[in-house]
Amino acid sequence: MNSKKYELATRKTKGLALMRKEDQGILIGDDIRITITEVNGAQVKVLVDAPKQVSVQRLELVLEEFEKE
Repeated sequence: MNSKKYELATRKTKGLALMRKEDQGILIGDDIRITITEVNGAQVKVLVDAPKQVSVQRLELVLEEFEKE
């Protein structure tokens, strides 16, 4: 894995924090949509609609891969 991805995965969070309810979403640029599909206690189900060329990965899995290296 590349160092840019590791840097992104481990840096302190910066940016815009938004509160969303079930069935609400966020647009990122012109072609990425994030939708909250279900909220069940502390668990939130998220739908990511992005072009095929955009890599979408769970952060904890990316960090696990770096720990293996």
